[in-house]
Amino acid sequence: MLALACVLFAAVSCAPTKYVPKDLAASMDRVAVLAPLSYIDFYAEDNKFYPDDSLSAMSQDILTETLMASKLPVSRFIPVDYLSLGTSFEATVASFEKIQPKQVPYLTIPPEIDRLLEANGERYGVMVFNTGFVRDIKGYRRELAKDVTIAAVTTTLAVLLGGGVTTYGAPARNVSRMFAIIYDSQENRAVYYNSTLNTNESRSPLDPTDIRRQVDFLFGPITKSGR
Repeated sequence: MLALACVLFAAVSCAPTKYVPKDLAASMDRVAVLAPLSYIDFYAEDNKFYPDDSLSAMSQDILTETLMASKLPVSRFIPVDYLSLGTSFEATVASFEKIQPKQVPYLTIPPEIDRLLEANGERYGVMVFNTGFVRDIKGYRRELAKDVTIAAVTTTLAVLLGGGVTTYGAPARNVSRMFAIIYDSQENRAVYYNSTLNTNESRSPLDPTDIRRQVDFLFGPITKSGR
């Protein structure tokens, strides 16, 4: 299994974190939202981090709703059975944090994603990965476990990678980090990349307002025209 937590929560440099072709906003008149991925830990009273399926599912549902209501020219939502994609896709997701802008034009579209887009008659597909944690609040997790409803299309990296205790640096109350890629099934490659690294990440992966602000930041370079 991939040591995902080590990859995603390593020290982050101040290097550029986005790739935005000048003509993409004009040429992309529609884009399909591929089911986003959320991997959320619970920061427990014992000061340890535990992958949490319920938190991940809740975060994923909020992220899906936010993407569908975003300023992107969204055409449809495409469910993705990430658990069936295997280790090659694990490596793809784990590499999101390490992507350098100059590499993006050379990133090929995963064949499974390519097939999904083509089967749905879509050229462009956007994939967003959200990772982070929420701290313990008295009774919070107990109530969440009772109230959260896991959507029909819910896949968490905690399940995908087998779970396990992770470690972070000195934690804030909550942390949310996002990575976004837009794939072009016609060109068979990635055509856009952005992340919230080097921004204010002290946001909650369960707060719709925080998620909306991060999504707005991710796609601001191609939605500022007001589409």
